[in-house]
Amino acid sequence: MDWVGAMGNFDKNDILAFAPPDSGRILPAQIKNELGHLIEGFTFKTGTITRKSEAFSVGYGTFENGGAVGIHL
Repeated sequence: MDWVGAMGNFDKNDILAFAPPDSGRILPAQIKNELGHLIEGFTFKTGTITRKSEAFSVGYGTFENGGAVGIHL
């Protein structure tokens, strides 16, 4: 298993918003389940590498037991 980091966003005015297509970011609405799997059909960046969402998840069961993800403001 590889571990990578990606930039996220949160739109407080539209909590169901997806990240803009060319932003390379992930918004909460793009996480499809408590296991952290991402919905299909978008790309995001980890450093300079663009990755397809369907092959990745946020964390490893991060939300299954009520966990959280780090947020940097």
